[in-house]
Amino acid sequence: AARAVTARLAAMPARRSRSRRRTGSSATGALTSIGLNLEQLLEQTDIGLIAKDPEGRYLFASRGFEAITGIPRQTVPGKLTEELYPPEIARTLRQNDADVLAAGRALQIEEQVAGPAGVRTVLTNKFPVRDADGRIRAICSAATDITERQRLEEALQRAALAVSTAAGPRA
Repeated sequence: AARAVTARLAAMPARRSRSRRRTGSSATGALTSIGLNLEQLLEQTDIGLIAKDPEGRYLFASRGFEAITGIPRQTVPGKLTEELYPPEIARTLRQNDADVLAAGRALQIEEQVAGPAGVRTVLTNKFPVRDADGRIRAICSAATDITERQRLEEALQRAALAVSTAAGPRA
């Protein structure tokens, strides 16, 4: 699945200057020279990576996506968000996608997703992928699970409040 999406996204003509095109080629060449390809990079990260078409149908989901959500990545392509998540979460995720389409640029958003360990909070970078004519052909997301970090921050805030309350008013 990752290979098919990589091929589809790579086949989309990109709007780039000649210098950027050369840079991209040298970056691809550098990866190839050490035996890596895009698919390997996508599968080695814990970041949840997905791509959707503009209508919201999933094209690809990474191993990181599966780890965060518990949804087997092989079952994701072709499905809509509403087929994968509870209604309230699906509505919010779809609205965030619509915001990226409307803005036409990358957005960073905190999102809630359902997973095997319950609802998780992810910090998501969503961005459009355009064809040579500037039309948005896909929305890609890179999501990092920040649930534990948030819990620790909340615990530290509670502890700080408890200490300041126990200390009483300052003279």
